[in-house]
Amino acid sequence: MNQQLIGQKPIKQQVKVDLNDCVSLFCRSCKKLGKDRDKFKAIIRFKVIPMTMSPDGKERIVSMIQYVCTKCGMLLTNDKGEVINRIEG
Repeated sequence: MNQQLIGQKPIKQQVKVDLNDCVSLFCRSCKKLGKDRDKFKAIIRFKVIPMTMSPDGKERIVSMIQYVCTKCGMLLTNDKGEVINRIEG
């Protein structure tokens, strides 16, 4: 049984994954043209959260990282057509 002392951080178990065995994401726009493009670059967009929508009532600026195809410039999307991005506060 794994025991943990009070105040001690839990030990994170590392999982070894060979990324070559994982499925790649491809640009949907290039794939329609018969090209399998799987190279993307990150772009950063900034958004302003107004005071009225902010939980603390203060205007906030957040960065949003999105990924675009290095060939055609289209945003990376999932199978549902939703843009894949990461928001940082």
